[in-house]
Amino acid sequence: MRREIEADAEDEVLYSKALTFPEPLDLNKLNEAWDVDIAWTRERANQWAGQMTETERTLYGKITTVTDLETRVISDGLIDQLAVITVNFPRRMAERMGSKEPCVIHAAITHRLR
Repeated sequence: MRREIEADAEDEVLYSKALTFPEPLDLNKLNEAWDVDIAWTRERANQWAGQMTETERTLYGKITTVTDLETRVISDGLIDQLAVITVNFPRRMAERMGSKEPCVIHAAITHRLR
């Protein structure tokens, strides 16, 4: 599963979509670009936190994925993010995979002006 997630992430490395952010900065622009629903909170100047929860139904039950994002605006052309994704599997599915713990993935995301 980890290899599959890493392979998917590598496909996104070359992802390129021009975005123009409004003044003052509104990170909901990222929501539009990624087609997600992240609840953003400004923690201090140039630093934001966001969280998104997704649920998928399977034959074994619900898979719940919670993504926490720490976003820092470094400059006009550079935004760094740290994402922690926690995937909780239904008990029967986790047992089939040989795990009792949720899967936790840490990812660094960088947005650069080109």
